[in-house]
Amino acid sequence: MRSPQCSESGFTLFEVILVLMLMGIVVTISGLMLLQAYQANDAVRNGWDTLGKSRYASERMLRELRSVRRNPADLTAYEVTTWSASSFAFTRTDSTTVSIDYSDPSDKIEISYPSLLATPQLLADQVTSFSFSYLQINHADAATTLNNLAYVVIDITLSDGGVIYQQQSEVNLRNRMGWN
Repeated sequence: MRSPQCSESGFTLFEVILVLMLMGIVVTISGLMLLQAYQANDAVRNGWDTLGKSRYASERMLRELRSVRRNPADLTAYEVTTWSASSFAFTRTDSTTVSIDYSDPSDKIEISYPSLLATPQLLADQVTSFSFSYLQINHADAATTLNNLAYVVIDITLSDGGVIYQQQSEVNLRNRMGWN
């Protein structure tokens, strides 16, 4: 009599180890790709946040600067109390006093309304450099007096994780002819 043939089924130890090694390699490569995608997404999101801060600060300053009023005592000059590279204080057409200041040690730009609120409001942080510059009507020469002030140029530089974001904005002051 013949003995029945036994058919063996299953995997050998070598096959199991080989499959586990291949799965480990695939999971490692996939994990690294997912990690890099997450890091890239995080960097882009941080960049957009920083650009948003820069855009918000610039637009807010430009909107305020457009409302500088003429000095009632001298209609050839604006009612500006401070105009330096890091600070600009003026009176708006609605008689509200506005002050925009850059603080170098704290790297932030703040706006305050001393006649309304005692606490300054933050416009932007992460600021690495900031400056106001002032131009005459010919758009080339620096303004030397409030009588020949026509344009205010705002240069703002923000930094996030070693990446630098620069923006320059310019505003043509209104009410140049003495209209209030």
